[in-house]
Amino acid sequence: MKRVGRNIIFCLMIACQTIIYAQHTDHNVSIVVPEVALLSIQNSTNQHTLDIVPIINEAGEDISFTTSKSEIWINYTSIIGSKTEPSRSVFMQITEGSMPSGLDLIMAISNDAGLGNGKMGIPVKSAAISSNQPTQIIDNIGSGYTGAGFNKGHQVVYAVQKNSQYNNFWLADKSTTTTLQITYTLSDN
Repeated sequence: MKRVGRNIIFCLMIACQTIIYAQHTDHNVSIVVPEVALLSIQNSTNQHTLDIVPIINEAGEDISFTTSKSEIWINYTSIIGSKTEPSRSVFMQITEGSMPSGLDLIMAISNDAGLGNGKMGIPVKSAAISSNQPTQIIDNIGSGYTGAGFNKGHQVVYAVQKNSQYNNFWLADKSTTTTLQITYTLSDN
């Protein structure tokens, strides 16, 4: 009987040991997610030539132009601080050169191609640029990425169009060749 009692006590001790545990709760792990703002312009070449083709159906009529290039894609990756910078925008600006008098550079910007993930920006459908002032072309970018390369992100199509100064037709000069440097910027709103 003594032996049975010892076995019961021994079994109870083993059972109690498996329930006992220790805990220490003042160890913290901090996770820091940095803000990210990256912009890339994907194009087939750094030089795009917009040859203006005049369309005249009959002598004495006004001239209209046709020209466009669409080999440009805007790619971006963005992680925003939702409380400090709730969104970002893409701006374009002519940083060297100027548009010939009477003409505007027209940019048509497409919606995101849908090959990334997150909160993509909302493009202005078209913007007329005649000066060297920054022009917002995509707004309300949140945390997300467009994907990298051609056919990803927002497509940009350049064209040339007459503006209100075009009424001074005598200012047109056939020998004028204008080279523009265009800079794109992703910035906090």
